[in-house]
Amino acid sequence: MRINKIASTCEKQKNVKEKGTIRAILGASAAKIMVKEIPASVFVSRFKKINQDLLPEQKQLMSQTADKILKQTGLADKGVNIVDFSKTYSPLIHTFKGKLIEEGSNAFYISKFPKFVDKLIKKYNVQGIVPNSINYNSEKFATSVFHEMGHAFNANKSKFWLTAQKLRAPFMALSAFMMLFSAATKQEKAEDGKELTKKQKVKNSLRKNSGIIAALATLPILAEETMASIRGCKWAKAELPKQLFNKVLKTNCFSFLSYMLLPVSAGLGAFCAAKLKDKYMQQQKEKAAMA
Repeated sequence: MRINKIASTCEKQKNVKEKGTIRAILGASAAKIMVKEIPASVFVSRFKKINQDLLPEQKQLMSQTADKILKQTGLADKGVNIVDFSKTYSPLIHTFKGKLIEEGSNAFYISKFPKFVDKLIKKYNVQGIVPNSINYNSEKFATSVFHEMGHAFNANKSKFWLTAQKLRAPFMALSAFMMLFSAATKQEKAEDGKELTKKQKVKNSLRKNSGIIAALATLPILAEETMASIRGCKWAKAELPKQLFNKVLKTNCFSFLSYMLLPVSAGLGAFCAAKLKDKYMQQQKEKAAMA
């Protein structure tokens, strides 16, 4: 009977912890959406409006200017290509990001493929996915090409910024991990007459600073995005009429504001996950004590 009672208690504690983890993740995710996704959608609508108001000849001038800058900066010599979704079919149109390009909500730079990816592409004869390419839609998001050229320059002309690009995925993973870690663990407390072990102290410290760590992990991404915009605006200012340059500048400003939300939302998500988990566990402990 005693063994069954212990097993039952352990099972209840496990269920409580799992429910606390789920609640913490859902609450933290909701906070991130409120802080990042909703404002970001406003910024997207603003730069879509800027591009919708462009005249056909203005879009054409931007496209021609991009081709010119590609040669002037030496990016063409580095094998950088521009893939315009309004003129060229790309199989990426069937992906989530490709659909965003098609509707004029996004643009992106595809870096050089690792050798094993190149081999797979050749082996399975995959057509249309171009490495080292700027992918955008000149009809719906013409102003984006200059920012993406900044990414291409960072990747092909700077070892420092190329490294920053390569660190993007692991840093984003670290940022997401801090939220999950905070939700899956709980604040360790010392037993009566004992001190916390070194492992428990480290865990508590990580949870306490999870928001700061998650936010800091996104800063290299923000820095690289900012540098891409600075380069793109510099080229656009030198080559475009002032009226058109101002439209490029406004687009990049809205994009920058959306990226500024990244460290805020990442930090808030991890912070909320820890606080929500601890609050839930404390409530369950109080209920158990009253029972």
